[in-house]
Amino acid sequence: MILLVTKIKQIPFYLICNKTLITMATPSTMELKLQEWESGLFGCFSDCSSCCLGFWCPCILFGQNYEKLGSGSSCGGCCMYFITQLFFLQCIMGTAQRQKIHKDYNREGSCSGACCTYFWCPACANCQNAREIKSAQKEAQFATSTGTVFAAPVEQQMAPAVVAAPAP
Repeated sequence: MILLVTKIKQIPFYLICNKTLITMATPSTMELKLQEWESGLFGCFSDCSSCCLGFWCPCILFGQNYEKLGSGSSCGGCCMYFITQLFFLQCIMGTAQRQKIHKDYNREGSCSGACCTYFWCPACANCQNAREIKSAQKEAQFATSTGTVFAAPVEQQMAPAVVAAPAP
């Protein structure tokens, strides 16, 4: 008896999250679990420089976050936040920034939650964004400095093989 094994495509990839290799999966079976924020909304004392800047100069901190997220220049983000703040509409810009953090860093949260957070406590939300971005940048630096970043391998294919069954 002769069996014919056909081509098998495997596309594994590796995920690095919180400095640890999480899984090896194929795209069809991979599920990402949303992570909690690194610090709480009122965790300002874990990063006093961001806290002070967010309380006394929120436009500058927002602009810095804006630039670090790749949304544009720091000055542009600062000016847009300042203008929306004049009309008490900073929750619009803040919601957009938090949504980008949710998406880019795989964090829990919803659009309505982000809007409410920026509406009721914009300084705390702005500081939390800054802490989250700093934390993500530190993780990325750690991963690259220790060599734990894994690139997805090239698509692998197995050539057809002939397998002979043992004679009875």
